Amino acid sequence: MGLSLVDIERWEPSAINAVASAADGQGRATRMTADQLGAIVDGIRWDGNAADAARAAMWQTRQELYHHADSYLTVAQAATRAAPQVAAIKEELHEIQDEAAAWGITIDTVSGSVTWYIFAAQSLAEQEMVEAAAKDIAARLVRLKQRADEIDTELADAISDAGLQGLGIGPDFPQSPGFGPRAHRRDNEIAAFREVFGRDPATAADWDTAAALDPHSYDTKNAGVPPHVVVGRIRPVPGQGVVRGNLFIPGDTAWTPSGDNLGDGRGFDPSAGPEESRVSIYVDYESGLVVARQNPSVMNGQAKTGTPDVRVSQNPNGSVLIDYRAADPFSPGGEELAKSSPWNVNGRLVIKPTDAGPIVGGRISDFPAIEIYNDRAGVTTPVAGIIPRNIGPEGPLVGLPFTQQIGPGLMGEFADDALGRYVPAPVAPLPIGTLYPSAELGPIDEHVRVPVGK
Repeated sequence: MGLSLVDIERWEPSAINAVASAADGQGRATRMTADQLGAIVDGIRWDGNAADAARAAMWQTRQELYHHADSYLTVAQAATRAAPQVAAIKEELHEIQDEAAAWGITIDTVSGSVTWYIFAAQSLAEQEMVEAAAKDIAARLVRLKQRADEIDTELADAISDAGLQGLGIGPDFPQSPGFGPRAHRRDNEIAAFREVFGRDPATAADWDTAAALDPHSYDTKNAGVPPHVVVGRIRPVPGQGVVRGNLFIPGDTAWTPSGDNLGDGRGFDPSAGPEESRVSIYVDYESGLVVARQNPSVMNGQAKTGTPDVRVSQNPNGSVLIDYRAADPFSPGGEELAKSSPWNVNGRLVIKPTDAGPIVGGRISDFPAIEIYNDRAGVTTPVAGIIPRNIGPEGPLVGLPFTQQIGPGLMGEFADDALGRYVPAPVAPLPIGTLYPSAELGPIDEHVRVPVGK
C-alpha cells in the first residue's frame, strides 16, 4: 500500500537518530560481551566430557552474540543513512505544501489527491496556470512518496532481518495523545446549537452552524484551549443556506515580534471545519444567525485565544454587512493595542442573497488568506477566495497594513455610515447611522439581535 503523506508528516528524523545511536551502543556492548565470553572460555582449566560440552555451548553463545551485535550495527547503519533522507523528504513535502497553498491548491494528506477550485474572478490564463501547477504538484508528490517508500522498505528490511521489530521508527511510531473531548464532539455541537435555538440540529445547514458554535478545541496544537465564539441573530432568508468564511494562514508559521505563530498550513479547502482557520465567520440564512469564531493562537508551545470585534447590520432585502477586526493575542502590548494599529486582521464584507445564491463583496486586509463557500441544497459552491502574495513567515508584517477588494462592489447596499467609523477600544465608537443600525456580536447568553434597517 505504501506510505501516505500523513505517515511522512509524522516521521521523526530525531527518533530515527535515537534508534541509530541505541542500536550502535547495543551492538558494541554485545560485541564486547562476546569478546569477554571468549576470554572466559580460553581461561577454563577443566577437562572431560562436561568441560567440552560447556566450552561448545559457550562458543555457540559467543557466535550468537556476535551475530546479534552485527544485526544491531546493521540497523544502526541503516538508521543513520535514513535519518537525513527522511529529513530531506519532510522538508520537500513542506515546500510542496507551501507552493500548493500559494496557488490555492488543496492536498489531501490521507489519499495524496490534489484538488483546486476555480473562482469567477480568475481569468482563463490564471485558471490554466493553476491547473498546470496542480498537475506538477501531483506528479512531485507521487515521486516523493516513491522515495519515502524506498527508504521505509530499506529500514524495515534491516530491522526485520535483524529480528529487532518494534523499535518504533516507522509509520506506527507512537503519536501524541489528543486533547479535547473528541468522543463527545457531536454531543458538544448539539448542546451548543440547542443553547441558541432550543432544538437539536436537523439539517446540513444546522450542522454547519453547530460546528461553528461548539466552544471546544480538538486540534492537538491548541492544547484544549477553547475558541472565542460570538453570535447575533439576523432575519432568516430561507433557501440561501450557510455562507462560510474562513481567514487562515497558508504557511506553517507566521512571524511576529514575539516569535513565530503556528499557521494553518493549507490552501483552499471547502471541507475545512471552523477550527482549521484563525477566524471563521458563518452566516446561517436558514436559521438566522451570524457566528464569528476566533481560534487559539499557538506560539512557543503556548496556546491563547483572542477576542474578535464584529459588528453586523442587515438591510430589508436580507443583505448583511459584517465589519470585523481581530488580532494576535500574543501581540506586543496585547491584542487591543494591535487592533488600534495597522497590524490586525480586518475587513468589511457584504453578503447579499440572490436567486442564484449568496454573493459576497467588500474590502479585507491583504493578510491572511480568505475562502468563502456557500452550502445550499446539499451542494458546496466556492464564492470567493484570495491567497496572499506573500505566504512566508513575514506575511503578516507586509500584508496586514494594506487592504484589497474581494468580490463585486456591494457596499452600495448600505449607507456609508451603516456601522459608523471603527474606533478602537476603549474609545467609544462614533454615532451609528440611522438607516442601518448595527449590533456587536456577543456571547451566546447575551442573546444579541441584529436590527433590520429601513
